Amino acid sequence: MRAILLVALGCIVSFTAVSQDSSSLGVLTNSYTAIFQLTNPTLNYTYRDAEQIHDYSGNWDLDGDGILDSVMFVGNGGVHLYFHLLLQLSSENVQQSFPMLSLDMPVHQPVDSLWKNYGTVEGFPQLIVHDFNGDGNSDIYLYVAGIEKHPDVRGLGITSRHIVLSYAAGDVVIKNYQP
Repeated sequence: MRAILLVALGCIVSFTAVSQDSSSLGVLTNSYTAIFQLTNPTLNYTYRDAEQIHDYSGNWDLDGDGILDSVMFVGNGGVHLYFHLLLQLSSENVQQSFPMLSLDMPVHQPVDSLWKNYGTVEGFPQLIVHDFNGDGNSDIYLYVAGIEKHPDVRGLGITSRHIVLSYAAGDVVIKNYQP
């Protein structure tokens, strides 16, 4: 009986490992490169395995200066990885880290996936970049589980897991997403 359980457990572990294999070399990775090659081949994206960084830099202008900014998600090193937002605006020479804005799957989705699925599938989509407030600059929509309880956002009036991060007059503005 013990041997059967060990074989079954081995099969489950092997299946799980193979299902995460996204390369022909059999190397496990958290990269979304294969997804974006099919769904959005013009998106600038790299995943740096050693640093656990999803790098979307060079796609969007967040601060309105006409220069594309750096948008990254950095892994926390845990068994179940979460990735927090890290930004570097072209108008500033400083990286801004947002540890309270952590996602487990920072896969960029088109904005129509939000409009079509909002309120129907809890937790998805998690990442969309679009001009949500109509100011001509890109804003970042995030679905962040538990954000409404995080002490760093209590004073901001955040009451939803659906938020939008934008820049106004050089300042970060984090608000509830309003469909």
